[in-house]
Amino acid sequence: PVTDTESKEDELRKITQYKAEEISEFEHFFSENLIGHTHFKDKFFRSLRNFIKLNRIKEKKILSVFLLGQSGIGKTEVARIIAKWLNPNTSLAKINFGNYSSQDALNSLIGSPAGYVGCESGELGIKTANSKAGIIVCDEFEKTTRPVFNFFLELLEDGSFTDSLTREYDLDGYIIVFTSNIPSADEFYKTIPPELQSRFDLVCEFKSLSETEKKEYVDFQVERYISRLSDEFARYDLTPAVKAKLADVPYKSTDNLRDIKRMVEQNIIEFLEV
Repeated sequence: PVTDTESKEDELRKITQYKAEEISEFEHFFSENLIGHTHFKDKFFRSLRNFIKLNRIKEKKILSVFLLGQSGIGKTEVARIIAKWLNPNTSLAKINFGNYSSQDALNSLIGSPAGYVGCESGELGIKTANSKAGIIVCDEFEKTTRPVFNFFLELLEDGSFTDSLTREYDLDGYIIVFTSNIPSADEFYKTIPPELQSRFDLVCEFKSLSETEKKEYVDFQVERYISRLSDEFARYDLTPAVKAKLADVPYKSTDNLRDIKRMVEQNIIEFLEV
């Protein structure tokens, strides 16, 4: 991960730049930060190592991962964790394709043609240029249009794209994570065009965490907030009993990790306000 100097913070970091021992460090970091989803982790790490080898001999430019399943079970978190490891000081290039269902969706993505009123360069170019981590997340991808599907078909093949102002963006070495609330693999094959399906390197259905994994997620969030709010917690003796109190939330009542995280946040806030 990037640390130390400002120049490093301004550098674009891609997973293909790292050596084998650093990739092992990444896998450890990723496993610790993504609770559950063991089956996905195993498949992802194999795909990642294959991608790095193929990229170095110029046989593959982009690693594409398609994650499907209900909302709030960790799909977008995959991209956030990767971005945090690559460069914790930059923004994540994230595009919500729930906003890309209209006829002019492609114009919004890469810019309007000359003579049209609207954004000149497009959201994809802007967010890619602003992020210094070689990863893009495409949320709710199933909601977009056929022209956008076709655009990504070319992008995954070429490893680059050109915006409406003819500026080329080189994504060689990038990871693109596509997420979708499509509920099952059967629906994936019905919704995503067959020619695009074959372009994805890894397609994986995310399942809800088990109760044990949800408890692990709660404990992880408690430790995270204790670390981030270390000054506020400095006056407390954080015994196992205190930590158990902070983690005492009704996590069994929901599968949505965002809801569980909010429960933990509320517990933390109420504890610190006493």
